[in-house]
Amino acid sequence: MSAVSRPRAWQAHPRWSAALALFAAASVPLIAVHAVPLTAECAILGLLAVHLALGRNPEFSWAWTPWLWGIVALDDLRGLQAVGPAPHADDVASFERRLFGGGLPVVDLQAHWARSGLTAHDVVLSTVYLMHSPAPLLCGAALWTWRRDLFRAYVASVLLAATIALLIYLGFPEAPPWLAAQHGVIPPVRRITTEVVDHAGPLSGIYSGADPLPNAAMPSLHVGYPLIVATFIIAAFGRRAVWIALYPAALCVGVVYLGEHWVVDVVAGIAVVVAAMLVATRLARLSPAGPAWPRRLGRRWPGERR
Repeated sequence: MSAVSRPRAWQAHPRWSAALALFAAASVPLIAVHAVPLTAECAILGLLAVHLALGRNPEFSWAWTPWLWGIVALDDLRGLQAVGPAPHADDVASFERRLFGGGLPVVDLQAHWARSGLTAHDVVLSTVYLMHSPAPLLCGAALWTWRRDLFRAYVASVLLAATIALLIYLGFPEAPPWLAAQHGVIPPVRRITTEVVDHAGPLSGIYSGADPLPNAAMPSLHVGYPLIVATFIIAAFGRRAVWIALYPAALCVGVVYLGEHWVVDVVAGIAVVVAAMLVATRLARLSPAGPAWPRRLGRRWPGERR
């Protein structure tokens, strides 16, 4: 007797699958006209939509889909900045001047470290900075593969941090230093990562237009996400993974030097993700373990072991 084939992944949640397909399709023209940012999450969400239609692994699909859908949707909601208050720049620059005795760390760092052309540390720090989108996905894949017991708390930490950050973005939009410099608020500041990407051939035109809403510097999730990644990687793999702490440590200074964030953004990013991780890990412990599918349908998948 031939074995009964497993259903397609979309059959676990057909309505959600249809909504996801529509959402992914609607995002394509928005990305094309630079109305929403282009991220690794967008690309993988599209691949997941295809997997839901063709694949037969609903456990994987429905563990990853809500996470990526949530991140992409939160990025899209940043468009509400257009109807919000004017972005802050002068007051942030004044605060940092008072905090650092009249100087601005971003200007001082570039004056001491930057050269007329690009240096090796410009390239290294820019490359690490650009891992903002892929690194959380790679960490999620590692946890899913080797420490699945931490996956739920990890995803909850990322989503909660992104949600808190969005609320702050909308209530306190803030221009990054490079944009404040363009408006004459502070002395000239180079956007070093853009200069590095400009040497990347076909990729040179992508980065500059990838974020049509740059007034979301506070808090810095470019520091926050690496801190979540490092925390969970060390929790999963112990002492042999301690080196990963260099990742957020480098960006605490790197995002300021590159002209992408103020120091207060770094402090706020750390505070947001620490709070998010504390709450998320607590909720993960309290919530029942295991996926809700297909138990909520009152049956097992054909061929599943009892």
